[in-house]
Amino acid sequence: MALSTNLKMESISGSDLVNPKPIDDNFKIVDKLGLDYITEQGLSGVWRYRKWNSGFMELWARIDFPATTSVGPVSSGFSFPFPFSKAPVVTLSAGVEGRTDAYLNYVNTVANSVDCYIFKGSSSRLTRWVYCYAAGVVK
Repeated sequence: MALSTNLKMESISGSDLVNPKPIDDNFKIVDKLGLDYITEQGLSGVWRYRKWNSGFMELWARIDFPATTSVGPVSSGFSFPFPFSKAPVVTLSAGVEGRTDAYLNYVNTVANSVDCYIFKGSSSRLTRWVYCYAAGVVK
């Protein structure tokens, strides 16, 4: 039975679960359209991710850092679980436990990591964190 009169994709019945042909045939139809689609998604450590057929990848996570008494710009860099082919587009936000004066002081992104500093305005032993969303093409 066709799922779509336009695409002529085949539906998959319970008996097809052991036969990959209908699934493979449907992907060939989608590939001809030139549309991108998710081929894998999951969790790698603290990172959630989605890989697309085109090689595009999205990653997002909250990265927590141990409490420290350091004051001023505190190094808060981290690595991606998958290397990108070049520096991805990254959106970051950051904070320090109980502080409203925390901010990202510096950010530099390369293919496999982010170098950043969070300004911490107190010598109290406090934790800090970064929320990160990264998108780009993986190797």
